[in-house]
Amino acid sequence: MNHLKGKTYEEVYGLKKTEELKKKLRKDGKKINKGRVFKEKLTYSGIHYWARTNIPKPKSLICSHCNKRKRLEIANISGEYQKEFSDWIWLCKKCHMIYDGLIGYRKKIKCVQCGKESYNPKYCSIKCANFGNRKVIRPSKRELKKMLKESNYVQLGKKLGVSDNAIRKWLR
Repeated sequence: MNHLKGKTYEEVYGLKKTEELKKKLRKDGKKINKGRVFKEKLTYSGIHYWARTNIPKPKSLICSHCNKRKRLEIANISGEYQKEFSDWIWLCKKCHMIYDGLIGYRKKIKCVQCGKESYNPKYCSIKCANFGNRKVIRPSKRELKKMLKESNYVQLGKKLGVSDNAIRKWLR
């Protein structure tokens, strides 16, 4: 977008503004939408910009869902993102995310390692993730000591698919 900075409408689109288009851009002698010309189909961020600048924020700054005084965001009601005032509502961030289905409706999933339920996709904690990401399943210290009585560190390492130093570290 930096290549468009400082260029006029005519330079960018190759068209001259008609008097009718100039009238649409002005409201009570002031430019609206910072001089941007909106097309029929707006982008997601463009329609939200339109809604934030044109739909008046409630003076009380109270969320219309939870009735708490918080910082408000504009939220779409229908999901069709129309340029109609009735299609938008002012909500706090938490209510907006709940309304859009981003929080509050996730399912709990069982941890692959220990079986506890959590919202994380695979593991319930960092500890389980560390165990789950190991390339080799470690025997217990007691089992390692029994195996070492039968063979040495190098042979045991080859048998388990690790180095002899890994076996030494496991025994600490």
